[in-house]
Amino acid sequence: MKKALIQGTRICEFGTPFPVHSDLKWVDVPDDTTTKDTFVDGQIVKHTVEYPISRDISDEAERRIAVGLILSNGVRFRCDNKSIIRITVIKDRPSDRFPQSFKTSAGVDITIPTIDDAVMIFNQVADYVAAVMVASATIQDTLPDDFTDNKHWPSDEVSS
Repeated sequence: MKKALIQGTRICEFGTPFPVHSDLKWVDVPDDTTTKDTFVDGQIVKHTVEYPISRDISDEAERRIAVGLILSNGVRFRCDNKSIIRITVIKDRPSDRFPQSFKTSAGVDITIPTIDDAVMIFNQVADYVAAVMVASATIQDTLPDDFTDNKHWPSDEVSS
């Protein structure tokens, strides 16, 4: 046991008792009591872990979108705004401008042989971003204990 200084339901501090105002009192509390706990009707009420706020879940969704997905050829394609703009520009080019080649930020050379391949990549990216957004909304409604667990999010691998 240890001594806690209490004001109303608030646990202010722990230590050796000293004279205090009549609004405050010293009480014996279990050693594992923290200032995040409260004192209600003569009992310690343990602080519970707060659920993640919507911003934390949205940030996780944005992180997953930025990391991107793994295409059927095994190459990771980022799904951030810049990458989406790039694949949009490539898919909207005239077909006589193909094949299109570029290097990813990871230094991987990619060649998109045809406009149909560019459209396929664009659709896979769009589907992945949409699936992440749906998962984020579901997680915000259900608030699982560990919202970062992959089981709550769509796979980042395109099925062949």
